[in-house]
Amino acid sequence: MTEEPIKENSIENNAKTFSNNDENFENFDKIEIFSNTDERLKFLGKILNNDFSRQILLLLAEKEMTANEIANQTKLSLPLVLHHVNQMLKAEMVVVSKISTNSKNQPMKYYSAKSGIVILPENVVERAKNSKSLYNSLKRIMRFAAIGIASIATWSYLKLIESTTKVQLQGGGQERTEIPDPLVVALTVIIIGLCGELIYLKIKKKD
Repeated sequence: MTEEPIKENSIENNAKTFSNNDENFENFDKIEIFSNTDERLKFLGKILNNDFSRQILLLLAEKEMTANEIANQTKLSLPLVLHHVNQMLKAEMVVVSKISTNSKNQPMKYYSAKSGIVILPENVVERAKNSKSLYNSLKRIMRFAAIGIASIATWSYLKLIESTTKVQLQGGGQERTEIPDPLVVALTVIIIGLCGELIYLKIKKKD
């Protein structure tokens, strides 16, 4: 099965992805609740302990992708990608979001990740799934988590640019271009996000 390679996300695209996560917040089904005796926790532990699994999970948290698209993005083999995706399906951290056909009329499965997980005592799981107050709390927590993830993505991207620039300068002797301190940029993203949250809460109180 042949598919076009996925373009790398820029800082702008990452920020847009996380700032638009309110659409995911409105769908409580995207938050998976585990009981502390759930057998799926075994698969969850394996997933979170594996670098490749975490990498795939982060990609699927941003957007739905096919196994081939994941393989192109991560440079992993297709069988290895399918192995990790199947582990995530067993843990119900990933779902098949849709199935379409390619130009050869072959079925293509698209996968997407749950927005978050919660582990609770077995006797309160059912009540938690129907709890509006828990949903509102998770919504707030995930909004702040999105701010943090966006800032980390920004910091990592700028560090990569800075490292690449240093290598080019050492090889070609070109004049260095000033690059913003990654830590300053990351903190700026967090501050802007927190200010936006405070403004949102004040407007909501007035309403």
